[in-house]
Amino acid sequence: MVRNNIAVYWDFENVHISLCSLLNGENWYRKNMFTKQPDLIKIEKIMEFISGLGSVNINRAYANWSFFYAYSAALHNYSIDLIQLFPRGPHGKNGADIRIAVDILEDCLRHFHLNTIVLISGDSDYISIAQKVRRMGKKIIGIGVEETTNQFWIRSCNEFKFYSSIVPIEESALSPIVPSEDELDLDEAKALLKKALLELFLKTGKNHMLRPAVKQAMTRLDPSFDEAHYGFSSFTEFLTQCNDIIELRKGPKDLIIALKEPGSEEPATSIPIDDREEGPISDLHPYDRILRKQQIRLVNPEILAHSFPAIVELFKEETTFSSYSDFISRLREKLAGSDIQISHPEGLRIKNLLYKAYCFRINPNQISLSETIKTETDLRSRIYRMIIKRILDNVGLDQEVDVLYFSRILFGNEEHQQEVHELIRSYRAKRVT
Repeated sequence: MVRNNIAVYWDFENVHISLCSLLNGENWYRKNMFTKQPDLIKIEKIMEFISGLGSVNINRAYANWSFFYAYSAALHNYSIDLIQLFPRGPHGKNGADIRIAVDILEDCLRHFHLNTIVLISGDSDYISIAQKVRRMGKKIIGIGVEETTNQFWIRSCNEFKFYSSIVPIEESALSPIVPSEDELDLDEAKALLKKALLELFLKTGKNHMLRPAVKQAMTRLDPSFDEAHYGFSSFTEFLTQCNDIIELRKGPKDLIIALKEPGSEEPATSIPIDDREEGPISDLHPYDRILRKQQIRLVNPEILAHSFPAIVELFKEETTFSSYSDFISRLREKLAGSDIQISHPEGLRIKNLLYKAYCFRINPNQISLSETIKTETDLRSRIYRMIIKRILDNVGLDQEVDVLYFSRILFGNEEHQQEVHELIRSYRAKRVT
């Protein structure tokens, strides 16, 4: 068995900023970057995960440490080498991405025994170094916060772990805003499982495979796949929840997995028809696929348009809610008063859009609306900008923007192209500055 010799590189501020944004709003860190920072990253849990992969030979973290002394104990406990990067320029850029990329390349060339690189960040700037690491025949594992991690960066890694999959909910500072189990899209994981099995069947000529081979194939197809992300403690537990599409039986060495025909208990050699309500992900528009990968499900634009004023009024009446379930129930009641009926899943999707767009302010045992959202126009702009950002950040730079499709998913028709153009222009201008 090959021993894993690991080099770990933390883009510490990137992960810290992501967690700050989820807890306190998108611009909180920018306003408070020169003050003492809260202790949010569970370093010990990340290190426990990494230590389980092999022997850690290099462990470096990059940041402007002047305001991160709340992390001192944990950083020292794991002998993490702290690299000081003073911010340069008016925007406080510290150049961590360049320094980390250079150090990874140098370490890989100097220390031939290193065979696994762990890079903790969600930044797309690391795509090139990931490609170089893989060309050297080494494995690269990424770790990042799901809500702010670039999808192309995920695909560049051999494996990718989301922060929420490593840190148990009860120990995370984000515990009030972790999605509940009924929001997790297990259908996507099942579709990936079927795709991996079919690929293995075509490659081997068999109609069944051993469990380890299936897990490896799923990770190869989607580096971000992790059964823990769907609430399962093991891959076997995940497989038992897929008994509607697969058959499990004990083999001499490990579990054997085969596909079922729809409505049959017999193993199949071909992929069953994907009968999910919204169709297989491969049939979706590229923009929908991007959003689906980020666990973002859109709501009927007409329903969403009616929801904006109702949400603002609701928070003016109630001020705070004790839970998301409470908020969703009250929103459904309020819309019903206007003769608009929405289901609980639709309420979950609306809540999820608000969460992804940093519309909530999270305090212990209560949820309120961000203080920057005063009107339904503020709320609408925040949601639309989030959707545009999530898509544009994850399409190729040479791809032409499909303004017509943006108009359809945001407004339900093609009559708002000028407004879409303005939203895109505004986002791009903000990104440049």
